[in-house]
Amino acid sequence: MWPRYLLLMAGTALVDLGFTGAFILVSGNLEAWGLAIAWNVGFLIALNLLGAMAIARPIARALRTGDPADRGRAQARLDRLPALSVGWVALVTLAYCTAVFLSGVFVRDPAAFRAVDPDVRLLATCWFSFVYLFYFGFYAFFAASDAAAEGRRALGLDARAVPGPTGTLPAKLGLVALALAVVPTALVLLDVSLLAHVRAAQGLDTEGAVALDMIGSLVAATIAGVFVLRTLLRPVDQLVAGFRAVQAGDLEVRLPAVSDDELGSLSRPFNAMVAGLRERRRIEDMFGKYVTQPVAETLIAQGTDGRIAGETRTATILFTDIAGFSALAERMTPDATIKLLNAYFELVAEPITQHGGTIVNFIGDGVHAAFNVPVEQHDHAARALRAALEIQARLAAREVADGVHLTTRIGVHTGSVVAGSVGCQDRLSYTVYGDAVNVAARLERLNVQAGTTVLASRATIEAAGGAVPDGAQLRALDPVQLHGRHEPVHPVAVG
Repeated sequence: MWPRYLLLMAGTALVDLGFTGAFILVSGNLEAWGLAIAWNVGFLIALNLLGAMAIARPIARALRTGDPADRGRAQARLDRLPALSVGWVALVTLAYCTAVFLSGVFVRDPAAFRAVDPDVRLLATCWFSFVYLFYFGFYAFFAASDAAAEGRRALGLDARAVPGPTGTLPAKLGLVALALAVVPTALVLLDVSLLAHVRAAQGLDTEGAVALDMIGSLVAATIAGVFVLRTLLRPVDQLVAGFRAVQAGDLEVRLPAVSDDELGSLSRPFNAMVAGLRERRRIEDMFGKYVTQPVAETLIAQGTDGRIAGETRTATILFTDIAGFSALAERMTPDATIKLLNAYFELVAEPITQHGGTIVNFIGDGVHAAFNVPVEQHDHAARALRAALEIQARLAAREVADGVHLTTRIGVHTGSVVAGSVGCQDRLSYTVYGDAVNVAARLERLNVQAGTTVLASRATIEAAGGAVPDGAQLRALDPVQLHGRHEPVHPVAVG
């Protein structure tokens, strides 16, 4: 930003070359080139460079050191950079105009110029000085605003919360209107009326004076217009890019303030919005550790009060329980027991969720899961069977903890359940209850008597429609009359 700002400040010389070049071409006063360039280099380049070095010193220091105190001073200087730049350029322009007008660079016929009424000469001097001041200041304002945006981007700073009086978007658009419409029109009107004799002394007839006004104003406005467009369009382009990044899932994006007007200040609410989305994602991630993703998605889709309405549905229920866990836990410390259980639940939960199941609850050393609630699945019975067999395969293939192999028993049953939110006003839980839940839990316990590891009901096998995992063997056991049920259960060993 340091060399960039120096070059931009020296760029007032280009605006002057637009004016001077247009005058020399239209008037044919080619002998003025040498002196015009000398004043251009001596004042507009040399003096503006010296001023830019002094103005930008705190910013350059902060870019070099990164010290917080230096960054604070740089922030203050960046907020004032356009105003300071315009002020310095105005002083240099006044000195430049004084030197140029006194040296007669723009006068072809000195005698004719001296013959003009002194009041008209004074008016011409004041008016042309104002035009130079306006266009040089116009350029300096937008060029410095552009440099300030780059400085904020490099330092990771924001623009001021409330734009200054000249930093508002209406003020900037007003300056553009003055540069492109009002000042050129005033130039033409004065040149064809009050200042006609002054233009004649400069070697310009009416047509030449109008052509000079149009060409000079167009060149100056074009050079400055590059920075106007950057100032007005860059915040919009940046905002669009930011929204695209958020749409793609990037919540680490942060927009620096690339201008000090209302458009640039849009980066503040955007950054606040993204920070809110990051916090919401963090909460959702934490929430998801306590509520499974299907339940969370259903809550978001359905509820306004955090409740999922109860509904009756045919579902497949899966229960697991670790064989011999009580004796194992008796020999372990509490910390080791919790560590073991967490490792076991991690291993068991993954196949369940991969096959679309919802973990309803962890009960002691057991897992209560359901398929087809809350998300509907036409093949829920087959999914539950595949999950059960994959759990057993994983437990057989690895240690759950150092030197500890676990055996788990699984019961699976398909039947009618009621699923929804239960609890009190400030404490809710998603649960599944009904006869099918009780049967699945009892089938899990029946593994002890049957000497099996996975027992499914015939209702589940039939609901799977033959879509039993490859290699799985089914063995029907004798019907069992469960306590409290009129109809016997027909267990099937799956393995």
